[in-house]
Amino acid sequence: MAKSLAAFFFGSGISYRSGAPDTDEITASALHDEWEYIAGRFAPARPKSSLFWRDNTGDKAQQFLRILKRHIAPHIRAREHRKTHYEDLYYAALQIWQDAMAEYTNPMIAGSLAKLRKAMRHVYRKKGIGARANSFADLAKCGADLIQWAAFEKLGRATSPVEMDAISAVARHVDELDIFSLNHDLLIEAELKNKKVRFADGFVFGDKPLRKFDAAWDKAGKKVRLFKLHGSINWYLFTFPRKGQVPRHRQFAAIKGDAAHMRKTKGGYLDLVNPEPMFLTGTTVKEQAYGVGLTGELFARLRHRLSRHRTLICCGYDRVGHRRPNPPPYALEPGHRGGAGIPRESGAAEAARQ
Repeated sequence: MAKSLAAFFFGSGISYRSGAPDTDEITASALHDEWEYIAGRFAPARPKSSLFWRDNTGDKAQQFLRILKRHIAPHIRAREHRKTHYEDLYYAALQIWQDAMAEYTNPMIAGSLAKLRKAMRHVYRKKGIGARANSFADLAKCGADLIQWAAFEKLGRATSPVEMDAISAVARHVDELDIFSLNHDLLIEAELKNKKVRFADGFVFGDKPLRKFDAAWDKAGKKVRLFKLHGSINWYLFTFPRKGQVPRHRQFAAIKGDAAHMRKTKGGYLDLVNPEPMFLTGTTVKEQAYGVGLTGELFARLRHRLSRHRTLICCGYDRVGHRRPNPPPYALEPGHRGGAGIPRESGAAEAARQ
């Protein structure tokens, strides 16, 4: 008897009713909320007090982003007929930093960079306490980092799944379920755990504070697989110490708690390679990462798993790719080249069984 299979492809719309922010909210937070740079990262600013000093790195990064937004908004409006959001700002800031550091030299943007450098001279030359954002290149990197942390903070506040029970319902009704998600939040995991549905997500199974990436995680026999194609707010890259025949090495891990205070097996803290969690941000930046590192591996497994399915149920985006809260599922049949799909009037669980 043939196995019953189902596959979901989720966008950010499935998280909306659970309190996850939309694009405008993350953009507004990065541009207007108060931030401070502390312990190697941007964090919501503490109340002003005479008991501690606050450097001006967050203020300078926000000034950079607001000037950058004014510079790129007319072009985006003319070409794509929409507002500029944090993904656009991240991509633009990263291009500035990469060109300034000669990582990816781009002579086509030299004119724009000259205008921006002149417009921002008063920002990065501004005196104040703080070791960052004191050059044009560093200002751009700070702007990109601030956007990443703003997304992290806003997404991390959505912890209780609402109207996501179709996921666990389908998981119980089929022999195998593949969940492909572009979301960084932890709501799908919460829904499955709340309903006591075991799933494989790329990391060693269990409930420990730190779970290392497992190269054999999607082997045969797994009933529910979760592929977070754009990363997650709880994925970090660590340097692990030598253990027996395994040399000192870098590896991703999914964590619960503070990444900077993940302990080694025999005491002490693990070395955190990057303070930022591993999730993709930025228009075009995401696509450039699809064939590289952990992201590339997940996409390779996506292609392999899709070859087993005849129907892909897409939720979280409408027919033209815009987000909307929990829309009806759309099934994309093999060979379908458009972005719309075939609407199903039945619920997600019923659509999966058909």
